[in-house]
Amino acid sequence: MTSLQQTFQPWFGNRRVQSGWKVLLLALPALYLSRIGAEFALPGHPAIGVTLGILAGGFISWLHLRRGASPGPSVLFLAFYVLYPWQSPALALACGLFAFMIWAVMREGRAQQFPIEGVIFVLALLLYGLTLAPGVQPADSGEFQLVIARWGVAHPPGYPLYTLLGGIFARLIPWGDMAWRVNLYSAVTGALTLTLLARTVRLETRSAWAGLAAAGILGTAVSFWTTSTQASIRPMTALFAVLMIEAALAYRRAIRAHQSEAVVRRALIRFGLAAGFGVTHHASLFFVGLLLAVAILAARPGMLLMPRRWAPALLAALAGALPWLYLLIRGAAQAPLAPPDLATLDGLRQHVLAAGFAGDMFYYRTLPAIAERLGLILQVLLFQWPGALLLVAAAAFALLAWRDRWLLLALGGAFAVHTLVTATYRAPQTVEYLIPAYVCIAAAVGCALGMISRPGSNRLLYALTVAVIMLGIVWSARPSWISLRAYQARDMTASDARATLSAAPPGSLILANWHHVTPLWYMQQVEDLRPDIATRYVAPAGAEPYLETWARLLSEESQAGHPLITCSYYPEQFQQTGLTFSSLTSCWQIGPDDKMPDAETALASLGAVRLYAWSIPEQAVAGERAVIDLDWWLPDAAPYGEITTFVHLTNENGEVLAQDDQPLNAPDLADPGIITQRYTLLLPRTVMAGTYRLLAGAYRQTPDGLEPLSDASGEERLAIGALIVRLSSVPPVTGNSLYQPITDAITLVGYDLDFSVLGRARLYLHWNLAGGNTAPAIEITISGGGRSLAQGALPAFGSGYLTTAYDMPDVETASGLQLEFSQAGQPLPLRGAWGLPLMGSVALPPPDGSEHYIPVGDIVVTGYAIQPASAPGGIARARLEVRSTNALTQDMSVQFAYGDAARQYSTPIGGAIPTLKWGWSATLQDTLEVEWPPDIPIEPGPLSIAYYDAFTSATWPIFDSILGQASPHLILKP
Repeated sequence: MTSLQQTFQPWFGNRRVQSGWKVLLLALPALYLSRIGAEFALPGHPAIGVTLGILAGGFISWLHLRRGASPGPSVLFLAFYVLYPWQSPALALACGLFAFMIWAVMREGRAQQFPIEGVIFVLALLLYGLTLAPGVQPADSGEFQLVIARWGVAHPPGYPLYTLLGGIFARLIPWGDMAWRVNLYSAVTGALTLTLLARTVRLETRSAWAGLAAAGILGTAVSFWTTSTQASIRPMTALFAVLMIEAALAYRRAIRAHQSEAVVRRALIRFGLAAGFGVTHHASLFFVGLLLAVAILAARPGMLLMPRRWAPALLAALAGALPWLYLLIRGAAQAPLAPPDLATLDGLRQHVLAAGFAGDMFYYRTLPAIAERLGLILQVLLFQWPGALLLVAAAAFALLAWRDRWLLLALGGAFAVHTLVTATYRAPQTVEYLIPAYVCIAAAVGCALGMISRPGSNRLLYALTVAVIMLGIVWSARPSWISLRAYQARDMTASDARATLSAAPPGSLILANWHHVTPLWYMQQVEDLRPDIATRYVAPAGAEPYLETWARLLSEESQAGHPLITCSYYPEQFQQTGLTFSSLTSCWQIGPDDKMPDAETALASLGAVRLYAWSIPEQAVAGERAVIDLDWWLPDAAPYGEITTFVHLTNENGEVLAQDDQPLNAPDLADPGIITQRYTLLLPRTVMAGTYRLLAGAYRQTPDGLEPLSDASGEERLAIGALIVRLSSVPPVTGNSLYQPITDAITLVGYDLDFSVLGRARLYLHWNLAGGNTAPAIEITISGGGRSLAQGALPAFGSGYLTTAYDMPDVETASGLQLEFSQAGQPLPLRGAWGLPLMGSVALPPPDGSEHYIPVGDIVVTGYAIQPASAPGGIARARLEVRSTNALTQDMSVQFAYGDAARQYSTPIGGAIPTLKWGWSATLQDTLEVEWPPDIPIEPGPLSIAYYDAFTSATWPIFDSILGQASPHLILKP
């Protein structure tokens, strides 16, 4: 008899009630699955879906009857969706997952003790393998791939153990290139880490579900998942954290069970090995190891006076220094990237202690600074998991404080100290430095879950808790899955590096930032591509501003006589060098191309400027970038900004849907020459699938303003081809999710309102189009306040996600909006529950009039608050909420300006979460500050922000027909 039946025993004593109860429990799976079949499995064919669902549900009930049992009260959760009046895949999944998890957890027997680690390893490796980075990666990942391939030396502290193990692993794998194998090593390490964590928690709690929960929480943390799919030292850092926790918990169990001293000693030796190799792998593990060592002493305080018991563990920890021999040996051999003095003891000490970064440790020491950094830490945690899982983690630590203070000291103490130290560290990778803290959180949740699974505990409460955690894990996995699959599909690192090296003139020198230089080095040293080219990393030079360092090096190297290429382009600084810049794939060549075609081969002429050739992709994706290269001929020098060229993407009505303007920069052009310009069109998500025209043109800056350049017939824009645009497979980011099927092929999946322009409301509707022909087109009428406000139509073809935008008076939205649909002049019924037609409209609730939804490049600003400076020398602030609409592949910076007098450039989120780590739908709170000059009286002026590419200074466009035309910067109004 179930606990629910025991509670209501008097009522259940009635035989008819018992029979009815049993019939209901047996019928619910069939009803649930029949609705799933009608709505999602076979939309548009509800009868077939219902039939298949009834058969599947009936089979499940028959299996239970055959065993002489009913499905149990867990299936009651299915009733929530059976009775829900609208379609909702999220609720359907949640109800099904809840019912299954509670049914599975409530089962008695040895299932609780099932060694689930093998299943976890296979699932994790499959998940990380399906999202694995395809090849060479930028920045640190590219460095690690190069170092492992060439047995080189990575940046301080060198990571010798990672290099050795990764190198052995990569050479044992018989397929894929070396870069892919190094990525795979991270996936295997990540899967092994989750496996050991699950085993550790299961042995501590005697609950397989607790181990699964711990592994799921860590495995779906955004940073852990991401670093487990690319060359990274972070999965090994997490692995050693788990090994230390396992040894500490095993030691405590051995003490409490009064096991032999040999068992206790083995646990201590394991802890010493894990701590020693872990700390020499990454010094941040010192603080986790320190707190776990304190916990070990707390388990048997007198052990400190018994050196024979802890001396073997200390010797084992000293073995962690053995990998440093690799650095000495490879330093003496002058291995790739090894410092010249690495073979000396002082050089080794400097490298393994990362002495160059010593000033960053405990950089934030004051209480206000630490408080601000801890606020960023909270954002980092919310970046990893949904808020509900963080609440579960907080409850887990509270339960440990109540039930097991030792576990609180070990796991909670390690989490707190590591987090505090990380908060005081000045580094742009806070999001990854915290990975050991994520391990502590996952282990704490698993241990706390095990506490409520013990005999005598409420089984239903335990089952509900497991179900909530598993639902949170599934929900947190969705953004990472979408982000990494999208990133994997459009990863351009290898192709860009190959293209740059292939196009470079013989004997060139390439100056590159860290993001670009490591894949270039990899291609040259591992794939032996263009060894005649020298590639140099441009590192920050002390107090000299980084952009000035670039300009200085370009000026110096341009005098050396060899071809010069730069992989960063900062127009304001570079124009002062007096050099000519011509695009070379993803980089820029100094000086014009050596091609000198005659005028007769020109494809088009705009005044004296001629267009000779172009490179246009066949197709692009809405919401992503289309890259176009044009060759321009200049008759004489053109200082930066004098002549600007552009490319427009237009529809059949001539409306510009996307554009990029690029000033020609050829101040040192002595003879007529070819300048190649690269144009990056960032296509808004509102572009429908179809074929669009590409137009090119140029204009000149004169004292009287802009002067368009035209051809002989007076045309100012020249047709250069067509671009096929496909819809994105990445779902839209929305603050108001919906699921309202309109037809078999069109579903409304969300909406957003923006009131950033005074007197105007802009409504964004987000659609999922399943393809097929829906001609004639679906007509949309948007009503509010008793009258029609806007109309539109959906395309008759296309597959993917589309966003449409409609402008209307803001006052008319106060009472809410209604969406009505028609086709060929006839009202179109909606799809309701069970796939049945539903007459009526979609009602949107009344807004509060303060909503924001401003698409800017790859992000959307969903809210802001501003605080202007009140006096000279005061601080103006803007607090913004931003969400990423894609997995970012370009490093982003932000400019915050107060009128014309104050301007500040910075990295979003204080650099704690680098923008290249932002995945799909990441939601972050950013605070921008700028100081008004103390010697200038306060003047009224707008607060504005501009997001731009950190490597090219290209400003991201504002996808709003009013805000984008008013200024390239987003004006923030109270």
